[in-house]
Amino acid sequence: MADADNTTGDVWADPEAASRRFSRDLVVSAAGMTAAGLFFGSTRVAAGVALGGGLALLNFRWLAGSVRGIMAVGSKRVPPGTAMKIALRWIVVAAAGYAGYRSGYFSATGILIGLLAPAPAVLFESLCQASKEVRGEVRSGE
Repeated sequence: MADADNTTGDVWADPEAASRRFSRDLVVSAAGMTAAGLFFGSTRVAAGVALGGGLALLNFRWLAGSVRGIMAVGSKRVPPGTAMKIALRWIVVAAAGYAGYRSGYFSATGILIGLLAPAPAVLFESLCQASKEVRGEVRSGE
């Protein structure tokens, strides 16, 4: 039975599992922020928050893929083109946000708020990790 607990702790601390949880938390965070934008703002603000949250999720997944690619190579040098892809993702996010704003359907403030959706997701993940550690559910190297 102790081995099963150890496996659970290892799975919880696994970077891939943390990445999946963060993606899920980011979607929940963006959805909650969109609902708040609709309640406290307008449909334009809510649409902007939704667009910004979607761009934040795209940005995270693109970054996670780049990091996985760098780690898979296993060398001290970054694979060719990786730095360009990392810079390109910010250009794509900025261009999509600007295009959304220029369309008139999305509020610039809402887009910026949506781009901040990772902040509550990080807070939630850190609280979950801390609570698991306090309860002794995370074990490393046993």
